[in-house]
Amino acid sequence: MVVDCTELLNERHLYEKGDRLWEMPFESENDSNGMGFDDVVVYKNENADGRKKKVAIVSYGNGVLTSLRARNTLMNVNKVDISVDPSNIDVIDVPLISRVSQGLANTLPQYDSVVFADICKGGGGGGGPLSGIIRELGKLDKFPANWDICDASGTYNPLGDLSTFLNERDIIDCARRLGQ
Repeated sequence: MVVDCTELLNERHLYEKGDRLWEMPFESENDSNGMGFDDVVVYKNENADGRKKKVAIVSYGNGVLTSLRARNTLMNVNKVDISVDPSNIDVIDVPLISRVSQGLANTLPQYDSVVFADICKGGGGGGGPLSGIIRELGKLDKFPANWDICDASGTYNPLGDLSTFLNERDIIDCARRLGQ
C-alpha cells in the first residue's frame, strides 16, 4: 500500500491562514542529520504537567496536522468535555507505516494512553496501516493497555465532500473514550 500525502507539500499554516506554523526547513540528501526510516517526530506540548497522565496521538501524513489541530481544539475550547488533560497530549508522527519503527517502539512506553489516528479507511480489509502496527506493537508488548484507534470512514467519499476523511472530531471523540 502506498499512502501519498502530497497535499502536505504545499501546506504552510497549521491552525489558521497566515500563521505559517507548518513551515519547516528542508533537509537535503547530503545532510547527515536527516531523518531515518526508524525515526519519529514528537510534537510535545510545552505546557505539559509532568504529574498527570501522558497521552500520545500516533499518526502520519495529513493525520499529523489533523491531530495537532485536534489537540489545539481540546486546549482552547472549554466546552469540550474530556477527562484527559489536553496539555499532556503529544502528537507522534510515524513516517514508516509498513512496520513498527524503532523510534515508535522506544517512545510509546512513556505514555499512559495512546490514540492511533489513521487517515486510511478502516473496515473490511483489516484497516489502514496503523492496524498492522498495532498488531505488531501488541506482540512486542510496547504500548499502553489504554488505547483506541480512529480512522477515516469506511465509505464512499462524494466528490468535494471531506466528511468521510479523518477529522478533528474523530480524534477528540477517540481521546474522550480513553478517559472513560
